[in-house]
Amino acid sequence: MVRMTGRQHGSGHVLANMTYISRLGHDPEKQVDLHTSEGDVLREGRDMQELARDWQQWETGDEARRQGATSLSMILSMPANTDPERLKEAALAFAREEFANRSWVAALHVDRDHPHVHLTIARRDHDGRRFHPDRDDLFRYRQRFAQKLRDRGIEANATPARARGIDPKHEPIAARKIREQGAVPQIDKSR
Repeated sequence: MVRMTGRQHGSGHVLANMTYISRLGHDPEKQVDLHTSEGDVLREGRDMQELARDWQQWETGDEARRQGATSLSMILSMPANTDPERLKEAALAFAREEFANRSWVAALHVDRDHPHVHLTIARRDHDGRRFHPDRDDLFRYRQRFAQKLRDRGIEANATPARARGIDPKHEPIAARKIREQGAVPQIDKSR
């Protein structure tokens, strides 16, 4: 799954996002590596602060560029029992390919029932163009991320659940219980 999760305005907000996704300031055993688009791994707050300032300076380089978010964030997640290291490798490969002309940071989280990677992307690319992802972009991200997962032996689909024959709405409990008794619920008769 690829989902946009937020926008960060200014270097302070970008830094707060970086410290959150890296778990900086938590128990040192809980801190995770913050991977950058340049191939570095950041673990120190001062390095994150410097990067956040760089992004903000680039975003506000002239009067015409002083409005809007400095960065966007998204989550790349998979179900429980997905190999976290292969997920991280797929996410980093996806980011390197999809966002080759802009700065980004990524961090793997395994503290929930499903592993996921937080990805934060600078709004301006290296040529000064702003980043405005739309539905088509998100669909492309899902396709490319799914391919990176499959390249690493993780089964993944980029199609909507409904297209795969899965109704995203939960089945009514009453209908399930009627089926368990061997009868056909009214909801099935009306389809």
